[in-house]
Amino acid sequence: MIIKHLKNDYPTFGELVQFCNQYTITKHLKSPLIIETYSLEVYQNGYLLVMEDFGGISLQEWMVKGKNILSLSDFLQIAITLCNTLNILYRELTIELTFIL
Repeated sequence: MIIKHLKNDYPTFGELVQFCNQYTITKHLKSPLIIETYSLEVYQNGYLLVMEDFGGISLQEWMVKGKNILSLSDFLQIAITLCNTLNILYRELTIELTFIL
């Protein structure tokens, strides 16, 4: 599990709302391309997001392991996966915002 928290010990109302909205939006997204969000927990003066840990690494870490070489094939695979993920987010968020308005 990954536990995400607000950096600010005393978050503003806007930061709290934004964090809660992130949970509300992500809890309904069901795709193998998107990390699953399990719960929103009250913690001290803010919240914690409990999320799936899929064992991923950053692109920078991945490139260091590969000696900073990114083949065209790897680049295209990453680009296509990012585009597919953005497409899912766009479709889901458009539907979500339609219901909110």
